Amino acid sequence: MNAAIRTMRLDVDRHTTDPVLLYVQNAATGADVIEPMDVVGAIMQTKTATGTSVYRNQGDIDKADEFDVKISLSNDMAVTITIDGWEIETPNAEF
Repeated sequence: MNAAIRTMRLDVDRHTTDPVLLYVQNAATGADVIEPMDVVGAIMQTKTATGTSVYRNQGDIDKADEFDVKISLSNDMAVTITIDGWEIETPNAEF
């Protein structure tokens, strides 16, 4: 399945008080599979191969037109989220 999300400017300064949230929910029950994830906070977690932050400030995020976000479920229902090829820490998934 593929999906696209369009949003206004992602604001680093406001993401803690007014976050853009990503919800992953069980279609049958509507229950959250993981805690709603702060999209800007997750983007700010992305690192290069050497461990340096890719997006350190508002200017870095403003330079990016798209973020490739992939959500994967394994056979044991573990959730993996990657942004621009880098795995993001996710809370434990529950179905």
